[in-house]
Amino acid sequence: VALLRVSDCPRYTGLFDVVVSFSGVEHDGLGRYGDPVNPEGDLAALREIWLSLRAGGLLFVAVPVAAVDAVHRLQHRVYGPKRLRRLVRGFEVLGWVWDGRIIAGDTLAGPDLYTTPRQPPHFRRNMKTEHHQPVLCLRRPNQQPRASTRRPCPCPRSLGCTRR
Repeated sequence: VALLRVSDCPRYTGLFDVVVSFSGVEHDGLGRYGDPVNPEGDLAALREIWLSLRAGGLLFVAVPVAAVDAVHRLQHRVYGPKRLRRLVRGFEVLGWVWDGRIIAGDTLAGPDLYTTPRQPPHFRRNMKTEHHQPVLCLRRPNQQPRASTRRPCPCPRSLGCTRR
């Protein structure tokens, strides 16, 4: 079994118009599902998604959001204002959706995103940090690809990669 990254194979760079990720990124790099432990695993995952999107491509991503950043027993992250800004770096924030509301524009700095709606007591007692999971709409900007150093491609020839 070989681990292939989008960044290692230019054939897959800019391949998608839209990527959808619900309740996944917050687990990356915590080792819960057998992945290597990497404190920046969620940031690396978004970098891979950024690379896989064509310029102008959209990402719909939902992660737990609250007033403060947190990691719960190495099971998942909750994103406060600081970590969420780092997570979406390189993307244009078009807005977000939660509880039937559509909030347009780069509104990650406003308090509305981080204010958790009141939950019933049976729901709250199982959470150490109250959070909710809005859907963020992000766009990869129309910009020139970042310069990178050329290195041999690890992709099997059977994938049709021409970078050797």
